Amino acid sequence: QRRVHGRVRAPSLTDRTSMSVFKVVAITGSLKKTSCNTGLLRAALKLAPTNLNLTLYTPGDLPLYNEDVDKAGATESVIAWRALAHGADAFLFATCEYNFSISGVLKNAIDWASRGPNGNAFADKPA
Repeated sequence: QRRVHGRVRAPSLTDRTSMSVFKVVAITGSLKKTSCNTGLLRAALKLAPTNLNLTLYTPGDLPLYNEDVDKAGATESVIAWRALAHGADAFLFATCEYNFSISGVLKNAIDWASRGPNGNAFADKPA
């Protein structure tokens, strides 16, 4: 691990010589079946090198984030999403602009993965 500006920087793909596969979760910010952004992620799946395990995630099954629900016990879709996010080495986001921000469905996925019993799944990982 290298430090950049006092913070631990996640190793780059070239730094990971001991790892045979680099796991990237590609998250779409659209639920539309014909989304251009989801199409771009699908193209990335086809073009990814063999040492890049790229997994496409569409966050449509997640309930709206609610801390009370989270504390009472997360749903199966949330548990699966958090496991996928925590297992990733990096993230690739593709989303349209919605009202000068990211889409609500993407924000919701980020909320679920950045909270919970195992902490922030995005911490110190490149995106």
